[in-house]
Amino acid sequence: MGDPRITATIPLKGLGGIAVNGGAAWVGVEGDGNKADYIARVDLRTNQVVAKIPVPNVPGRKRIAATEDSVWVASTGLLERIDLSTNEVVARVMIPDRFISAIEADSSAVWAVTIDRSGAGILVRVDPARNEVVAKIPLGSQIVGYEDEVRIGAGSVWVIGARWLESSNTEYGSDLIRIDPRTNAVVARIPVGGFDMVVGNRDVWVRFPADGAFDGKFRGGEEERWLWTRVDVRTNKASEPFRFRDTGLALVTSQGLWSVGYDEQENVRVTRFDPETLEIEARSEPIRSYFHDAVLDPKSGTVWISALDKLVRIDITE
Repeated sequence: MGDPRITATIPLKGLGGIAVNGGAAWVGVEGDGNKADYIARVDLRTNQVVAKIPVPNVPGRKRIAATEDSVWVASTGLLERIDLSTNEVVARVMIPDRFISAIEADSSAVWAVTIDRSGAGILVRVDPARNEVVAKIPLGSQIVGYEDEVRIGAGSVWVIGARWLESSNTEYGSDLIRIDPRTNAVVARIPVGGFDMVVGNRDVWVRFPADGAFDGKFRGGEEERWLWTRVDVRTNKASEPFRFRDTGLALVTSQGLWSVGYDEQENVRVTRFDPETLEIEARSEPIRSYFHDAVLDPKSGTVWISALDKLVRIDITE
């Protein structure tokens, strides 16, 4: 993969979450006026919006997922399935009385992190062959729907989340929870206090505050310190914590670490880091906007960023 460069800017407003697969980028868009919210299908070859599929609500970050034949969109108590061949909603899977905080999907399953009325986290597995819920896996009290993530990789499903305590205005991370998709059971809870994760082939990279809690307070004139650990997928052992001054890591490969986040001037950039030295190797031009979501797709070698009033494509291939 080469240097990141902006190759398309598509004017769209009110953007939500993004997914990439099936030769397209899929992004939630707010409808204008009385028009319904919809999922915009953007062709990867032409960078044109080629379809608009109505949905009840714009899916937020981590609440849309795409496979080779379907796009899955989450709203409260509901998963909707869009068929890529017809651009129509072809199935609705009800998950009653549950807030869905994050989803992920592949050809064999859709995984949804849900929160019940008591505030407990439950991972729901949906079989795409039947469009039915086939398993419910308790996640424990650390997953509460505030900032949850679910990822598929290294033969497992991984969940992490953060909790905000209003009384102290403090956030705490969770264990890294590993689920075996063969048994639909939790097989490891790795105590990392993690806020974010990226799943690679050999390690899961986890980011966490050095003192175990994020409260925005400065100590000794220094900013809140964040550290990383790498959890070995063979042993479930976490490495010694290390410094890596990045907040938007999204893709880990042997050739580079790819990140989407703000630079020193609060512009959005795509950055490639050396995986050994953790030093910056290349950066995209600045995107002068806030952003809601970003997806790095190694298959197409593209990055898609839902900025304030536009969808931006960045190519990361030679």
